[in-house]
Amino acid sequence: ERSVVVPRALMNLIAALPRTCDLVFGTDDGKPDTKLLRALKTTAKHVGIDPERANLHKFRASGATRYLQHGMPLPDIMRLGGWRDLDSVRRYMGELQDDRLTAAVEAAWA
Repeated sequence: ERSVVVPRALMNLIAALPRTCDLVFGTDDGKPDTKLLRALKTTAKHVGIDPERANLHKFRASGATRYLQHGMPLPDIMRLGGWRDLDSVRRYMGELQDDRLTAAVEAAWA
């Protein structure tokens, strides 16, 4: 369990949802929803994405990628994602870092 920083606009959307319990992703009886992965795979299939490629960690990687693309310093991204070392972050964002490095070199020599 960790604290998560969430944009205000998203918090407003979440706050407007009907509440069945104190949890954001809870069941009607107030317990954690343990079937989120199943729901994600069903949604992926419905929209034409291979369900085998859909997993909950993609959201973590996508968030980290978005933060990096918008200039957030890597130590802040690591803190938000719960990573303690750079190798862990690289497993999620290695290709993007290479692309950004190439673009930075190209821009410096343009």
